[in-house]
Amino acid sequence: MDNGTFDIDSLFEEFSKKIKANRIEVPPLPHVAAEIMRLSMQEDTTFAKLESAVRMDQYLAAKIVGMANSALFARSSVQTANLRMAMSRIGLRGVRDLAMAYSLANNTFQSTTFSDTLREVWVHSLSTAILAELLAREVGEGVEYSFMAGLVHNIGTPTIVKSFESFSATTSLNSEEAQAAFKKLDLALHPKIGAFIAKRWSLPDPLEQILREHHDDDLPPDQTHYPVHLVRCALRLASHLENGAKDYEFVEPAEAFKMLLPYMGKEKIEEMIQDWPQTKEVAQMTLSSML
Repeated sequence: MDNGTFDIDSLFEEFSKKIKANRIEVPPLPHVAAEIMRLSMQEDTTFAKLESAVRMDQYLAAKIVGMANSALFARSSVQTANLRMAMSRIGLRGVRDLAMAYSLANNTFQSTTFSDTLREVWVHSLSTAILAELLAREVGEGVEYSFMAGLVHNIGTPTIVKSFESFSATTSLNSEEAQAAFKKLDLALHPKIGAFIAKRWSLPDPLEQILREHHDDDLPPDQTHYPVHLVRCALRLASHLENGAKDYEFVEPAEAFKMLLPYMGKEKIEEMIQDWPQTKEVAQMTLSSML
């Protein structure tokens, strides 16, 4: 790259070299989120231990109480201001997932010049997470990490944004050209960078595999890859429903249906599609409540 000319191949090569050399600048996972993740992976974790971790971040604690009183979790009209009771309503896994969502929304998915792009990617990730959990519950497998996997499957994107901002600032690219170049780079590299981040953040092994392989089309349909297949189905369906004719991760409806049919019948797939506006609304409301 020289004289203000943007060379995406050179940027791709530079990223690839950094990945191989373990020199990618990884955004830190906030301490509270990291501690909650660590506790959630321990078999003897109690709500008391989890509550102590949550209380280290009073903003997160307030978000959890607010979420427990929302239509998403409240089972009655009885409101609560008690953190322990709120956590009991949401459940250990729910607290873990909300802590990660809060951290990603307020720390990782932030940018000065690509804020709209990252917001779009974040809502897509959250929508995929909701669909992935719906799919997991429908087939009775993969529930433990389905929501989390959908949530973090694009965590490589903010890292690409950060480097892309510095490179594109020295070129003569207009806004449309910059977006096109970024999307090309992101689609090619975010799975590898995401898997790298997952390892640095010490996320559970299934999540690292999902991050690395969620765009692979040649995975064998065996039980080992089941969580990956589940998230791939969810993100393909979310991409189709969310983006319509846009080119960002767009797939034809026939492909999304074909991927889902081994897991559920046509009627159930159509029901999920009909419920999509409500699913998207929940994702948007959840994002707003996290900020």
